[in-house]
Amino acid sequence: MMKLVVVTKAGGIPGRTHEDVVVASLEGGCKAIQLRDKEMSDREFTQVAERIAKKCRKEEALFFVNDRVDVALAVGADGVHLGVEDLEVKRAREILPREA
Repeated sequence: MMKLVVVTKAGGIPGRTHEDVVVASLEGGCKAIQLRDKEMSDREFTQVAERIAKKCRKEEALFFVNDRVDVALAVGADGVHLGVEDLEVKRAREILPREA
């Protein structure tokens, strides 16, 4: 059972990257990570998401992408978090694999 989801975000502790937060969280036993960043370029966001997805798979942790169904699909994320202004859930379910 999932008890904690760590949500990364831009502008946290200076000098600490999304990946730094993920590594510390996984080392601490967290089994679910959500990448959230509204400022990164599409390319950079996808690259970071890909690296975090690999780390999560290695540690058997779930990985979610905030807002970006396209990135979640591209990196094989376990799911995507959608807000009220994002793609409709019905449409996201049509795009993502059934298990997402």
